[in-house]
Amino acid sequence: MLFRSYIDQGASANITTSNVLIGAANLAINWQGGSAPSGTASKKDIVTLSIINVNGANTVFGQLVSFG
Repeated sequence: MLFRSYIDQGASANITTSNVLIGAANLAINWQGGSAPSGTASKKDIVTLSIINVNGANTVFGQLVSFG
């Protein structure tokens, strides 16, 4: 599964980087680069979460791309 979110950042950028709840499983996001992004002030950010299921186990991968 793939989820995307658009964030039009103001002067103080922020992004929610909490875990993802899938069923009863509270899963940490594996962020590209190894750590959660903080957002980009005064830019347009796209956050993408990819949920991969292998043999019944879900893994969440996240990345942020900034535009503008």
